[in-house]
Amino acid sequence: MPAPPLTEAEVAAAEREFGVVFPREYRDFLLTAGAGGGRITTLVHGPDGWFWAGDDRTDFGRLAEPFRDREAIRRQWAELAAREPSRDCRPVEWQAWDDECAVVHARETAGALFLSTDGVSDVWLAISGPHAGTLWFDMRATADLIVPLTSPAGRPLTFSEWRAADERALYARLYRVG
Repeated sequence: MPAPPLTEAEVAAAEREFGVVFPREYRDFLLTAGAGGGRITTLVHGPDGWFWAGDDRTDFGRLAEPFRDREAIRRQWAELAAREPSRDCRPVEWQAWDDECAVVHARETAGALFLSTDGVSDVWLAISGPHAGTLWFDMRATADLIVPLTSPAGRPLTFSEWRAADERALYARLYRVG
C-alpha cells in the first residue's frame, strides 16, 4: 500500500538532513503521489531522523557526494585488477587489496538512492552530481555492471517513465544488452 504524500516542509526537512535537493521528478512524486510503497522504497521519519524503510543498500551519509562517473569507476577497477596479488601472497597482502576493492565497490553508489529490486538487480536514482535524476540498473550481482536505464531509443529514462514502464520488458532488455 502506498504511503501518503509528504508535505513540502517534510520533504525540505529530509533534504536538509541529507544535505541534498532531491531531483525534481522524485521530489514531485514525494509531494503528490506518495512517500513510496509498492516497488519504491518509502521515505519516513523516525526517532533518529529521516530514512527509507527497508533500505539496507543506500549509504545515507554519502547521498550528497556526486554519483560517480562510470568511466572513472571503470578506471579504478582496472587499476585495482592490475595490482591484484597472486593467490600465493601472504593473507595480509590479499586482505589489503580486497579492502581497497570494497572501498571502490561502495563508491559506485555514493550519491544514489536505492529505489527497487527485481530480486537480483537493483534500481538506483542518482541524487547528487551531474547524473542527478537519472536511473541506474545495478547488475553487479551477475555481471559486475551498473548501467543507465534508457528508453529503447537510448535516451535516459525519467523517474516518471521508469514508474510507468513495464518492468519485465525493461529489465529483460537490460539483461540482453548489459
